[in-house]
Amino acid sequence: MRRSFFAFFWELDGEFYHNSLATNGKKVGPRAAHLRANIERATRHELRQFRYLRFLKPRFAKGCRHPQRPFPKPDYAVRKEGA
Repeated sequence: MRRSFFAFFWELDGEFYHNSLATNGKKVGPRAAHLRANIERATRHELRQFRYLRFLKPRFAKGCRHPQRPFPKPDYAVRKEGA
């Protein structure tokens, strides 16, 4: 079974921000402060997100139960339909 993971990102003035910058209530950096101050102008996107594993030792990869897949091509990172 192939699973797709989608994550929320915000676009503001040509820059993309991860949703955690808008929702994390902890220490606020300058990028997060800029996003929070202008959140009403930002556009929310739901994009595919990929995760990669790099094992410290090649022999550790034998214990991984997920098959190895090739690096996705740029056209795989399309927006989810209806987003």
